[in-house]
Amino acid sequence: MKRIHAIFYQAIVGTWLAFACASAAPMISIGPHVAIHMGAEVESKYMSNITMSVDNANARDDVILTLTPALELALFEESPHFDFRLGSKRDFLHFVQSDHFNEEPWSLNLSTGYNGELFGLELHYDIIETLQNISTIASGQTSQQHIKFDDDIVLDDIENMGFSFNIAFSPKTGMRSGFSLIKNDYRYVSGRPDELLDYDVMQIPVDFLYGITPKLESVFGYRFREVSFNGKVPEFKDHYINFGLVGDITAKSDLQLILGYQTRNRSGMKAQNSLAANLNWRYMTTERLHFHLGGSRDFDAGSSKADGAPSMQVSGINAGFDIFFTPSVVLDSSVRLMHSSYSSGRKDLGGNIGTMLMISPRNSNWELQGAYRYDWNAFEAQNSTFDYKNHNVSIRTSWRY
Repeated sequence: MKRIHAIFYQAIVGTWLAFACASAAPMISIGPHVAIHMGAEVESKYMSNITMSVDNANARDDVILTLTPALELALFEESPHFDFRLGSKRDFLHFVQSDHFNEEPWSLNLSTGYNGELFGLELHYDIIETLQNISTIASGQTSQQHIKFDDDIVLDDIENMGFSFNIAFSPKTGMRSGFSLIKNDYRYVSGRPDELLDYDVMQIPVDFLYGITPKLESVFGYRFREVSFNGKVPEFKDHYINFGLVGDITAKSDLQLILGYQTRNRSGMKAQNSLAANLNWRYMTTERLHFHLGGSRDFDAGSSKADGAPSMQVSGINAGFDIFFTPSVVLDSSVRLMHSSYSSGRKDLGGNIGTMLMISPRNSNWELQGAYRYDWNAFEAQNSTFDYKNHNVSIRTSWRY
């Protein structure tokens, strides 16, 4: 009992510090087109199973205190056509009990672009370090089913680069395309040899657009994707043809619905064919109550060296609602389910359920969030090394000038 009281005492103290740090900070402006933004986040998070342990009876709980200072250089903020941003932040994570897991992941984000009446271009380059076990509750991510945590913390070094452009052929027709490359480098925080494969994902999409109404357009597209791995593991090559609708379908409802057919090829493996889909629907019952529904079906890939990076078919569904008590106070609740089927024969069912309260006062530069989320993953076999359960409770505040 004393240990539980100590944990919640740490959370309360961290929350008080977060609120105190959210008071004020200067903004630096250099002429009409140059601005330097500064910000910070402070979070107290309790997790009942920090390493996603299979044996929940021996799961380690802890409170993680995080301080995140951030700095951003912005150019042409007032321009309707040009944009440039260069930002960086660092997370100082402190585990109250398991301090050997303490880490200081950082990120760098560079983006620039041009937005014109007939042509638009965006370029980005990001370096992101993230702890897979300690994903932010507010992100609402589904379970990391393809990651084998092995009672450790998994750090993912991500390098994300690419560009996209759009062309308007007429008031109703146009196209968009681009290129993206995401490189993932996994390691265990403890420093022991890992069983995870690093991999790269390269994508080239091409979409043609037709405006049905001023607020609703049809999409016909193709996407090529290649997933390659370090070591002597054959890569995946995916071809995806799709069509759909994007935009407002009524005054109170907006929709993104993409349906298609995809093929996956791999050396030494029979080609896989599958239907694919992506759904995002939002309905505004009243100004204070919004509902949302989503779903997806796509290929993915496992990251286990022992299994040789098996192919995955992942299907997911999510639903939730937002309650706007005031324009500054919002409650967001949702539930997500994900089913993964592996070419190796393994099948997983996982997901999460959670709620988050956000307070963002008008004419203020700070925000306060409180959240709860329950994560779980179940493997269709006994004594699975991929089963886990985890309760998350967090309080976070942030400010930006």
